[in-house]
Amino acid sequence: MLLDMFRANLEEKLNAALDTVAAQDLQECRQEETQAELLFREVSEDVRRSSTPIKTSARRVEQTFKKIEQLQSQMVSLESEIVQLREENRALQEANRALAGERGDLQARVQLLHQRKEAEEAQAREERDTLLAQLKCSEREAKEAMKSAVQARHRLLKLRQDLGVLRAERDFHRSAAKRKAKAGTLANNKIRSKPPWAGASSRTRMRSTQNRMDSPAKDDWEDMSADSDSEQFSDSLQSQYSAPTHRASRKTSKGCRYMLICPVDGPGEESQTRNIQFQVFVSGVTLLSAHIDPCALCGLKQACELAGLEQQKASLQMELEQWRRIRQQTPVNPPAIDPERLQAQVKQLTHRLKKASSEMSKHTAANKSLRAQLDERDQTLKELHERIGVLERDVTMKRQLVEDLRSRLKICQDSERSHRAVTEDLEKKIKSLSDESTNRKALVDSLKRRLTVATAEKNQHETTSQKLKEELQKKEQRVTVLQARIGERDQAMAELEQTASQQMHGLAEQSSQALETLQRKLTLAESQLHQFRTFTEALANELAQNVQDAKARLRRKKKTEKEGNRMSKCSLVKAASILNMTETDLVDMLDTDECEEACVGRGPDADWTEHVQHILQQQV
Repeated sequence: MLLDMFRANLEEKLNAALDTVAAQDLQECRQEETQAELLFREVSEDVRRSSTPIKTSARRVEQTFKKIEQLQSQMVSLESEIVQLREENRALQEANRALAGERGDLQARVQLLHQRKEAEEAQAREERDTLLAQLKCSEREAKEAMKSAVQARHRLLKLRQDLGVLRAERDFHRSAAKRKAKAGTLANNKIRSKPPWAGASSRTRMRSTQNRMDSPAKDDWEDMSADSDSEQFSDSLQSQYSAPTHRASRKTSKGCRYMLICPVDGPGEESQTRNIQFQVFVSGVTLLSAHIDPCALCGLKQACELAGLEQQKASLQMELEQWRRIRQQTPVNPPAIDPERLQAQVKQLTHRLKKASSEMSKHTAANKSLRAQLDERDQTLKELHERIGVLERDVTMKRQLVEDLRSRLKICQDSERSHRAVTEDLEKKIKSLSDESTNRKALVDSLKRRLTVATAEKNQHETTSQKLKEELQKKEQRVTVLQARIGERDQAMAELEQTASQQMHGLAEQSSQALETLQRKLTLAESQLHQFRTFTEALANELAQNVQDAKARLRRKKKTEKEGNRMSKCSLVKAASILNMTETDLVDMLDTDECEEACVGRGPDADWTEHVQHILQQQV
């Protein structure tokens, strides 16, 4: 608005200045034409009046020179004013152009602000869309993780069931071994007389049974049951993803340990999604390791139990052979025993044999079943060994993967820290940008209002500018016409200046020649005037003297006539007596009157001479 007003004022000033310049140019041209005409007239009059007296021509020549100098000074001042006006016009045009450029820059800045605002809004929308997409992906991954957790839980339940079955079998075998050990101890107590090697064999058997019946904790085997006291079973899948997971360590006979490190949840949706993904991956690794460990442990336990059973079988066979040898080597000459005792012992022995036969039948059936189970377990062990080889390979690969994942975890944690710092900075920037966006929205609203006002004013200014353009076109046409006229007048002035300069050069030469002749004539005239003046002064003096002489003569004649006409002495005496004066006094009085008349007669002569001198001075 202010720029438009300022521009309009500048245009008005330019138009006024152009009008004034055109009017001044016209006035100057008219004045120059009139002055040139006057010069030509004066020159022509000077040429015509060259026959006039020398004094008037010299004065007019001096006046013409003075007028020419005045005109030249006026021309110089007018040219300087024209140059100043042209410079002012150029400065005003440059200022107008600068204002137009500033207006364009302001409009470009407003457009850039609009574009920046639109770009920032688009970026905010894109960031919002990306965040929403990331949230959806994280939700999907969380659902998939929950599904995988449920599946892993089902697998764990199945594995627990298998472990329960295996533990039941183990307990059954342990109870059977304990029963056998108790039966062996009873038999040893009943048999009193035994050779020393039999005691050694029994001791070795007891040691084997003790070694066989020891708890798995002493054999460095870990009880995997949920009800065992050796280790509290903690289901890691029941824990929430947001809670920090602790380190889990499992000790086996070989001492292999797996350390699982989960990152602490950090602020921000990106860190949560990354933590969820990592926890899902770690849970998969833990599930695989948990699935591998029980299978390996079960295989090892079954192999150990088979070895123990084989040792028991071998020991039992050795004991049977020893019993047979002992029976064969013992003499058949028994001591004299009472028949009742013998019958009682026989009954006891038959009862024991029946029990032993029944137990042996049971043991044979159990052995058959155990052999069948052993065959099945051998097959399962082979399969498990194959699986264990594959799983060990997988475990080695997964260990490498876990190490890689740990290194990646560290890198990810470092990157998360940096990303957290970046996110904090971005949040601060977002806050600042939101504040700036609010401020810019307010600015945009105010700018929109200004734009509405500016559009209305622009329409008004466009109408006014159209009018002004029309007026400018008219004025430009006038200016072109005036410039054409000015060009013509400049040409005419140039021609006039050339002619005037030529004429002035001719006049100057003529005037210089005339001045030389005039100076000569003036010197002659001055000499003649001086001679004439001296001559006139001499004539005036001579005339005055002649007049005085004539007056003196006339006085003398008058005196002589008066003396002739004088009264007699008697009349003088009477007059003296009447006036109470002497005769001499009367004569003196009469002489004074004549002198006064002579003096009065001399006055006009002096006045005439003074008048002649004054006339001569005026002519000079």
